[in-house]
Amino acid sequence: MAAPLEPLARLLNALSKLPGVGKRSALRLAYHILEQPEVDVRELAESIWRARKEIHNCAVCGNYA
Repeated sequence: MAAPLEPLARLLNALSKLPGVGKRSALRLAYHILEQPEVDVRELAESIWRARKEIHNCAVCGNYA
């Protein structure tokens, strides 16, 4: 099997860090993402970024706020 392209390898590495996602699942997710329209991929990336940026743990109760 030929070595994967560097961007694909980076995507696989990032996806496989998610809980419950192994190498095969990461590959399936990566191929799915690569087949999606660019606008959908940008929306996914933006949603992840905004959630990480805007959601935090409450200092009082520890829940997400």
